[in-house]
Amino acid sequence: MPKAKIDQQAATDASVATAEEKDARDNSQKSVSQLAKEGVFYNVIVRLGNTFTQAIGGIILARLLAPSDFGILQYGWLVIGFATKFGEFGFNMGLIQRNQEVRSEHVNTLFVLDLSFKVTLWILVLVGTPFIADFFHEPILRTFLPVFSFYMVLECFSTSPVTVLQRNMNFKAYSQVQAIDRTVQLVGALSFAALGFGVWSLVIGEFLGLGWSAIRAIQLSGWRPRLQFDREASRELFGYGNWVFLRNLFRYMSDNVDYLIIGRVLDSQQLGYYTKAFELMKTPRKRISRALSAVVFPAFAKVQNQPEKVKRGFEKLVLSVSLVAYPIQVAMLMAAPAFVYVVLGEKWVPTITCLQIMCIAGILRALDPFLNSVITTGGFVRHSALRRFIEFAILAAAVYIGVHWGINGVSVAVTFTSIVVMVLMINLLRRVSLIGWRAYFAPQWPAIVGSLFMALAMWGVNTGLAEFLGVHSLPILILSTASGCAVYIGVLLIWRPARVVDLYQELSGDAKSVVAKAKTKIASLKQRLGLRQDSSPAT
Repeated sequence: MPKAKIDQQAATDASVATAEEKDARDNSQKSVSQLAKEGVFYNVIVRLGNTFTQAIGGIILARLLAPSDFGILQYGWLVIGFATKFGEFGFNMGLIQRNQEVRSEHVNTLFVLDLSFKVTLWILVLVGTPFIADFFHEPILRTFLPVFSFYMVLECFSTSPVTVLQRNMNFKAYSQVQAIDRTVQLVGALSFAALGFGVWSLVIGEFLGLGWSAIRAIQLSGWRPRLQFDREASRELFGYGNWVFLRNLFRYMSDNVDYLIIGRVLDSQQLGYYTKAFELMKTPRKRISRALSAVVFPAFAKVQNQPEKVKRGFEKLVLSVSLVAYPIQVAMLMAAPAFVYVVLGEKWVPTITCLQIMCIAGILRALDPFLNSVITTGGFVRHSALRRFIEFAILAAAVYIGVHWGINGVSVAVTFTSIVVMVLMINLLRRVSLIGWRAYFAPQWPAIVGSLFMALAMWGVNTGLAEFLGVHSLPILILSTASGCAVYIGVLLIWRPARVVDLYQELSGDAKSVVAKAKTKIASLKQRLGLRQDSSPAT
């Protein structure tokens, strides 16, 4: 190898090592609990901002674009998502879960394997595009899929650096990358939608967001893309990743078999209605789970050999997630008619009943990602893969029956399957950890009770004031939601469950610590800029 290339390779290795060593030094002084809390803090801040902007942007896009545009995009996600699962062997999760040292060879091998699989899959999608378009009876897919499917190739350039950030528990940088992705994606989609690009505006937005976030992830991680393959590292990655691959494949098939059957049996417009309802239900849950899952998996991996700590952390996690996720789903269920009419417009009315049914499934699925985290960090991926296969089989059969009653029938099928999967996952959790039914349900009671009172309050407002304000009016939407939130908070304040009080006190202490650190940094910045005022009185 030429000396220049050797020097360049050594410099790259040094940059990766330097970045990892710096993260290690910064994090070595902190406990896993502290790092996890910091990760949650950064992720929640980013997700809250993204949720707000995505909600506003989604409403604008829903008014600028036709339901069929969202249906076409869902066809694209369905195809490339399914193809991508054949190239995702869980290597990145293997790096995060790995107890031993992670060398640059592991990261580079991850990149080479990922890129090789994704390029191959992209070529296969190109070859299969005519058959896919005929299967769904959508001619536009002949031009849409070849372009949109290149997304999975570009994604390879973000997977490796993001994995490095998660491995090092550098959640501040990780959150920054996620914020860039969603912000650029939304701005791009809105801009081109306003210019009349239709469904292509959604594609352009996804490409722009992914591209900018990949560049920033590479900068922050210290890793640089390099085509270096190491056989030993690949064997180590395969040893963990093969069962992750099967589990992710079955999970993806479970998450998308409803889209597949609707797209095949019905049409793109019905798929657009169903997609919008499902996304409305899933968005809050997805924001919460992504904000926490990025932190939870690395944190549980650090204490995987300490089951008592895993149990305590899991119970606190269940309490936190349920307190936020359950009232959101209940509020969406009760406010769905007014929300759809006022916010999305009358063209989206067919989504109302579907959305309400989906919100029940949203409650049942709220904790599912974290059940997976505990099981996966314990190394029981094979058991989880089997459960996911059972989920796919049950859901496929239920949706095939339910689609005869349209998208509402499919929603009922999804909700029924969510109950079955919850039982399967908790039973598995009981076998592989100290977590049982009590540890799962006991922390949820404050959220369950508060949400029931919230639903009663919103039902009372909707029923009592509908005659005066209108069933689908903005005032009824505002009053109903506000009264439900007030009752939910009021119930918790009056009841004061011990778990909630303890969580509040812990979070208050953490918040004070964060504020104190922020004040210190601001004071230091002012001093460096010469803006610090002398506290002594003037003479």
